Amino acid sequence: MEIIKSIELILENKLIQPTLILIYSGIDIVASLTVPIKRDVQRKDFEEWVNKYMVPHFDKPLTAKDIYAARCAVLHTMKAESKLSKEGQASQIYYVHGDKKEEELQFYVDLLGDSHKVIHIEKLLKYFRMGIADMFENLDKDENLLINMKNRSRVILSNTSLTEFEKYLK
Repeated sequence: MEIIKSIELILENKLIQPTLILIYSGIDIVASLTVPIKRDVQRKDFEEWVNKYMVPHFDKPLTAKDIYAARCAVLHTMKAESKLSKEGQASQIYYVHGDKKEEELQFYVDLLGDSHKVIHIEKLLKYFRMGIADMFENLDKDENLLINMKNRSRVILSNTSLTEFEKYLK
């Protein structure tokens, strides 16, 4: 899948902001594949996809709403703060990458008395990839998911077919 290859390429080049933009856009895109073609994609679709396919892999207490709020913050303002975090409905997420440790930044965040969370960008990408893999594993068990993905993949702007997409994840 081009989006995963693109994320890896820009992350290798330490372009952190574009990496975050593509990860959150990628989640949006992949979540949209699960929605019936005749219905517009909504926030709840993003959160349902994250809950079903990413949250089970998290090694810290992040919620789908936290991820959605982080998506909004990054894509709309390139900040950690979003409307949902301002309203106390979600945690702000701060990022580390490379050889930096989540625990070190989390220590200082906690010291300030904030409830913000820290995640390693490479872990966020790993969780996204694991979520995609889990979604493909569900295709055999969920006929509606298969139909939705086939219908949506026909109209998505891509150089990658559904078959190529599946091969990439194996």
